[in-house]
Amino acid sequence: MNRTTETLLALDPEPAAPHDDVQRRRRDAMLDRIVAAPQQAPAGSRRAPSRSRAVLITAGVAVLAAPIALLGTHLAVRQLDPTSHGLDSADLAGWVSTATPRTAAELSPEAKRWCIDATDEQAGADATVAISGGDERGKVASMLIRRGGYLDLCLSNTAGGGGAWELVTGPGEPLAPVPARTVQLQSASVHGSNGIGTAWGQAGKDVRSLVVHVGDRDVTAILTDGVWSTWWPAATITDPQMRTATVTYTDGRTATVPVTTP
Repeated sequence: MNRTTETLLALDPEPAAPHDDVQRRRRDAMLDRIVAAPQQAPAGSRRAPSRSRAVLITAGVAVLAAPIALLGTHLAVRQLDPTSHGLDSADLAGWVSTATPRTAAELSPEAKRWCIDATDEQAGADATVAISGGDERGKVASMLIRRGGYLDLCLSNTAGGGGAWELVTGPGEPLAPVPARTVQLQSASVHGSNGIGTAWGQAGKDVRSLVVHVGDRDVTAILTDGVWSTWWPAATITDPQMRTATVTYTDGRTATVPVTTP
């Protein structure tokens, strides 16, 4: 049984110990078949951070076609090429602004497996993988993955046939703490008129959930361990500017607050 199989077993919602030996063999065989299926990692998936790319920043939002965005002092390495992200029009057509939250166990096993395989070069396939949670919008699942000191935002269709990922943070570039009731945008970009828009940032410890206002749309975000993220088809939201968010605090109160930048 290889490392990816072991990771999937740890995230499997079924009991850790099957009721009998027959069930155990069936489960392991099924996972091995999934892992053996051919996969295609995103184009240019090996990370090569660089601060030399030009980026247009408008009202705190980076809009670019190049695969690297720089906002404030944090470097975000983009792997969301609109011509090669592996998510077709049918995948993107099911996007909704209000996502369905998923625990790590509830996320599509195929989507998890694609994201685990796509990001294994940075820290090595043997590094411990932890999926904090995510969401599903139509046929696309998104999730935050921690592995060997790296944190990635990854998107894949629920059949595991393609996707895209980007670096949130890694060893040596920690995210600075933010005030308890603050929503901060670290990076946002749109890649081509038929591509994908993404955004991620930080939220203070008193923030339980948030809806970001992207252009003229209200879009729910994933929030795990103080990092929030969201995405949208570029053709659906053509104005990626993000100035406010509606947050729900841990005490149950709600408020609309400005989205700040570092």
